[in-house]
Amino acid sequence: MPSTGVHKWLLLAGLSTAAGLIGWLGGRLWQTAWQRAQPPEPPISSLPLMRVHTFLFRPASVGIQAQRSLVLILKPSCQFCVQSASFHRDLLRAAQQHRFQRVLVFPDADGESRSYPARHSLSADTLKTYRDLLRRPAGVPAVVFLDSRSAIDSFWYGALSPEEAREVLAAVQNRRPPARRRRLPSGELLLSSDQVRTLSRDDPAIRVISLEERSAFAADRWPGATLIPLPELEMRIFSEMQVKAKVILDCSPLDDWTCELTLRKLQRRGIRIFAADLSL
Repeated sequence: MPSTGVHKWLLLAGLSTAAGLIGWLGGRLWQTAWQRAQPPEPPISSLPLMRVHTFLFRPASVGIQAQRSLVLILKPSCQFCVQSASFHRDLLRAAQQHRFQRVLVFPDADGESRSYPARHSLSADTLKTYRDLLRRPAGVPAVVFLDSRSAIDSFWYGALSPEEAREVLAAVQNRRPPARRRRLPSGELLLSSDQVRTLSRDDPAIRVISLEERSAFAADRWPGATLIPLPELEMRIFSEMQVKAKVILDCSPLDDWTCELTLRKLQRRGIRIFAADLSL
């Protein structure tokens, strides 16, 4: 038979285990109740797209200082992010040498997102999550330059070509990012936002079509633009646009190939349509 001391020890151990379990369950219940009480975070797809001269982060965002910043928006599961890791490493080193603040942005603050910088030797001054964003990139990885007010100067999406990579590195070295121009696979330049403003002022009959998500379009509507989701475009453009009207298609939410294919298809059907990227 166990001694009295052993009985006491077993009793204390049982009480301690029970108390720990009750504490853990109480903590879990409190955490669940707290999370339910919080307003849900809007999905990133509901944010408007990045646009030059607008703010990428909240004005009071902690860690963004009054200096030029280089921002990399990444996703651990993104194939192009992993393939571009060596370039991103060199870019961050150059940014440090030329006194840019370096900011990395990931989907969340735990798991893969937390281990990604160490795994790929990416050094930064500030780490942020998608929840900190006021605007979303059209794709990742995204390289973004912010001016001293933290407004967007210029940006690039996706895996960069060797020419684009040299352009980005030169922008860091010169400390003055160039105005980015976007080309279709055919080599045709897309109209910029300034060009569209000029054309619309000279010809008020020009119609601008946005292909944005409805929630994002409502949050950042281009003046006078008509929202037509891409799946509805071919059907609605003939019923809602005059045959002789000049149409400008905002391809900012589309990749280059989709933009070109959509543009050529409508041109072959007699629409006087031009491609623009109103985020630039």
